[in-house]
Amino acid sequence: MKAKEYLDSALYYSKDAVSYRVAGYYNNALGNDAKAEEMWKKSIDCDPNYLTQAETCEKIAALYYKRGDLKNYALYMSKMSEAKDSLYTRKKKYNMSELQSNINSSLSMKDLLDTITSASMGILIIILLCIVVFSLMLHRTRKRLIAVHNRLKAEKQSLEQAKTQIKSLKKESAKKSDKIERLNNDIMVASQGSAANARCGKELYLHIKNGGTTVTWTKQDYELCMAYCKIEFAETMAEIEHCYGKIAPRKQLIMLLQHLNYDYAAIGRVLGINSDSVRKNIARITPLTK
Repeated sequence: MKAKEYLDSALYYSKDAVSYRVAGYYNNALGNDAKAEEMWKKSIDCDPNYLTQAETCEKIAALYYKRGDLKNYALYMSKMSEAKDSLYTRKKKYNMSELQSNINSSLSMKDLLDTITSASMGILIIILLCIVVFSLMLHRTRKRLIAVHNRLKAEKQSLEQAKTQIKSLKKESAKKSDKIERLNNDIMVASQGSAANARCGKELYLHIKNGGTTVTWTKQDYELCMAYCKIEFAETMAEIEHCYGKIAPRKQLIMLLQHLNYDYAAIGRVLGINSDSVRKNIARITPLTK
């Protein structure tokens, strides 16, 4: 909230490229892509710096790519390239002017050297030039050594981070091994329980098949019976689930009996209800696709 207050104040008093660009970063951080895009476009309009223009165009292009708007993405990537080209052109022009200045300086130095006739003065100039060259070589060598030192320092930090990550991975691996062992034990227990449930379900199914009813059964009885039926009539139950989705075990039993060519009267005897109630129950079981 405090950042928003300062940002609004900055935009009120100074509607320049920096304020708009910062406002775009702020809204982008909050996830308000539309507002970020608006602020960044305004910053491009009033920004004379080609480098920041290129960076802002790249940010806007990323927003369009995120939305899937490839046309505007290509447009702003093109604008980014144009800004970079302009930057390169200006830099090249500056380098040419600097080169011309160096040439002029060299010519003036040549004129000065032509006016010097003393041999001792020539030797002195040569010595001075050698000192300058040597100083430049020392300066470049020092810069290279600093760069190598920084690179070695960064590599050392990366190595330390890698060691830390390896330690954490080892701990996670040990935890996962323990978890896998517990899961294997749970699977073994579940398999034993599934076998017992299948035996109970088979007894309940045989009870139905031999003319028994389900009028006094509990929800758990239906679940056990259907657990066995999903093994015994795997293809039929897969077809029912594909057609009707996940329905209650009692409804699954009704649809299974219908697929097993039980008529309404026979299904009613199993459920302990009349054939009209069976017809209404079947009508209420709606397929996923009609």
